Amino acid sequence: MTKKKKQKFPLPRKNILIAAVIALVLGAGYLSYYLIHNHAITQDKSRFAQAGNDVETVADAIVAAVGQPQDRKDGGKCSYAHQEFTKGALSCDVYSYLAYGVTSPDNANNIVQKIEPLEIFKGTPCKYKEIKYKPHEFNDGVNYSDNFIVLHDLFDTEVKSETYLGSNHLPCGVSYLYFNTLSHPKGYPILNVSASQTLLIDMGCGGKAKAQYFRAE
Repeated sequence: MTKKKKQKFPLPRKNILIAAVIALVLGAGYLSYYLIHNHAITQDKSRFAQAGNDVETVADAIVAAVGQPQDRKDGGKCSYAHQEFTKGALSCDVYSYLAYGVTSPDNANNIVQKIEPLEIFKGTPCKYKEIKYKPHEFNDGVNYSDNFIVLHDLFDTEVKSETYLGSNHLPCGVSYLYFNTLSHPKGYPILNVSASQTLLIDMGCGGKAKAQYFRAE
């Protein structure tokens, strides 16, 4: 009987080995980038989720202080900065809108005065960075004032705003809008109020986002 010769397999060529090593290095690099990027998005999404919880906590404290609003909407939205031929930077916001029916500026001022001293604005989850009260003036049809006054026109809107830094390190703010219910401020959803005038309390936090966590507007 003749012995079978063992078949010898040729060793991979040097260039094949180099290509394999390069492929492994690139694969490890892409995997590392994916894991780091995914971790950054997860952390960023958690930051906005926490901001949403904080905003709703503030809204609940306001409701406990002044009573149930006629309408309330909680949620989030994202938007891209406008740039020619391409999408701009992405930012997202979380918000709570409380709509109270009122009959006079005094009525609106009384509600605001009950809200401003609340302890929740002095500590967790809200930390004041600064408070800005715009002087009494009309600017593009919007009245910025420390106190609400009589609405002279159907479409007049009076605004009082405060800004602060949330515990999630996102810029946050509270705005009080006083207007005739038949009119409707731009940028807000329609809220159901049966009174002739509305005090809309807008609480929100927002900033640049790494991904679109809410609907785009």
